[in-house]
Amino acid sequence: MTWRGITLSRFPSASCFIFLCRSSFLFHVLNGCFGDAKWLGSMAGVATGEVGLLVTDTFPLMPYFWGMVLNEESCKSMEKLFTTLAETEASLPFLAKEEVQRGIRCLAKCDIGEESSAWNRCWVLSPVGDQAVVFFVDFGRCASVPLNSLRKLDREEFWEIRPLAQPFMLEEGVFPPQDIRRQILVGKLKGPSQWEPHILKFVAKTG
Repeated sequence: MTWRGITLSRFPSASCFIFLCRSSFLFHVLNGCFGDAKWLGSMAGVATGEVGLLVTDTFPLMPYFWGMVLNEESCKSMEKLFTTLAETEASLPFLAKEEVQRGIRCLAKCDIGEESSAWNRCWVLSPVGDQAVVFFVDFGRCASVPLNSLRKLDREEFWEIRPLAQPFMLEEGVFPPQDIRRQILVGKLKGPSQWEPHILKFVAKTG
């Protein structure tokens, strides 16, 4: 599978994970899902200081991760979005195989840890055989799901809330081999990365 000349493996790998953090990729996702990419430019302007981050995805032995900033605004957005999706999911039709094309906005089951899953917003990267590689915009996660499991999610009301998760990087060190999704990290934001300004540097509190 390729994306604008960059080859991605069928199942997500380290190279795929790094690619998902890049501004060029996120620009296309934001334009395709939300109609503009203003959110991308606003990342560098997020205030520094102490925060709590709900980790949504990491890759072992790398400094990059995706997380949700835990504040009043994000918690309200999270509750509103997930409640709406849970209430309407059963009434949404499944996409026909020929409808599953790169750039389609849809709904798919996302692994949220501890052997549980939930329906979440996603964007199709590419159909691959009887599977589709999708990007879950609210978790910063790429996954391969069955083509026949995708539901339509094209009404604009489902896309009024901007992505809940955003990319970060540890200022020092890397993540351990263990899965730490759904854990809360407390620490300080130290401003944008010099290479990708939308990725904020994070220093976890110790002790």
